Amino acid sequence: MKKTLALAGTALLVASGAFAANTLTVVPGAAMNGTTQGLSVNLDGSTNNVYVESAHPNNETHYRARFWINPATTAINAQNKSIRIAGLGDDVAAQHVLLFLRRNGSDNSMRLNTWYKADTGSFVSGPGMFLMFQTNINQPRQVEIEWTAATAPGANDGSLFVRRLAPTTAEESITGLDTDTLQVDNYRQGLLAGSGANATGGAYHFDEFESYR
Repeated sequence: MKKTLALAGTALLVASGAFAANTLTVVPGAAMNGTTQGLSVNLDGSTNNVYVESAHPNNETHYRARFWINPATTAINAQNKSIRIAGLGDDVAAQHVLLFLRRNGSDNSMRLNTWYKADTGSFVSGPGMFLMFQTNINQPRQVEIEWTAATAPGANDGSLFVRRLAPTTAEESITGLDTDTLQVDNYRQGLLAGSGANATGGAYHFDEFESYR
């Protein structure tokens, strides 16, 4: 089942302090794929959390989200540094899939990276996707994230896929995951968990969020 959400208009805005430095704004300049308004995540190097959240997922063992993203004017302060932009969460086990925008070290390209957790243990690096070159990063891309829980204890058949759908297609994945105790109960987009310290300014844009079960 597909659900298209205007996250910025309907979801909860959360910040760690009363005077948030990183901010979210809904502006025409962030619109992509023919829409008239999009979400601009504005960065200034501060570490406060600021995000919108969809709580429409409910005990999902299979979850897929599509969205358009544009690194736009994002300024990340060094090669191989990143900002944490989104996460899939479990109401009990908290965030267990995280998405990053990372400035790649070898060619300054911009990359969408993931971390994930299994049933036990810490976050480890997952699949990622090159988006565009740092010399011309102001280009929209449509991305899909698909997560599936393992079917039973010891089955180890969970998976995580990252796909670029437009304007060109590509896919990276990891399978064989031990994730039978996890589920998806929420999706967050913005700037998460203090990673804004790796940004010196600018903004990235987000639009056309679609949620599937």
